[in-house]
Amino acid sequence: MGNQIIPAILLILTMFCFTANAKDKLTATYCADINKDGQTELLVHDFFGGTGAVGELRIYNAKKQCIFKKRVEGDPYLWDTEKYVPSLTSDFFPDLDGDGLVEILVGYRGHDENIAQVNEPWWFDVYRWNGKKYVLANNDFPGFFKEQLKYYQSHIKQNPGCKSVQRFIKIAQELVKML
Repeated sequence: MGNQIIPAILLILTMFCFTANAKDKLTATYCADINKDGQTELLVHDFFGGTGAVGELRIYNAKKQCIFKKRVEGDPYLWDTEKYVPSLTSDFFPDLDGDGLVEILVGYRGHDENIAQVNEPWWFDVYRWNGKKYVLANNDFPGFFKEQLKYYQSHIKQNPGCKSVQRFIKIAQELVKML
């Protein structure tokens, strides 16, 4: 275990030195064995322009290889905005299917001009570990999208002209058909 900590510390120091001068950038880091391979991964969540702005989530394995990299929006949320997580912790990553491996939920808004951004719902893509890296796996989680669909349907009643929610409903309905 001691051999795994040193590369992670060096990687953190390297990234800190590289990113410390970036204007309006916040970085949160977290170390854990999220894919249960016996080695610690380093998770880096950058926010550009503050915590409410766009950012990037990257995950590095013990060999410093990037096994996940995705643009993200705002602070981390799980599928329910009541489950707000202010930084990367074990609560940030749920195990949706109970297999012992966490899934990564990457959320974004639809950016609909017909609704105030603060009221706009989030869409979440689900990524799962395939043995080498995290890959998009929305089709593997129809139960998750069934719950999302209920949320979108209640939202569209309040905002019937919201094109992004209409789009989210169509996608979720297709994924739920797989149940």
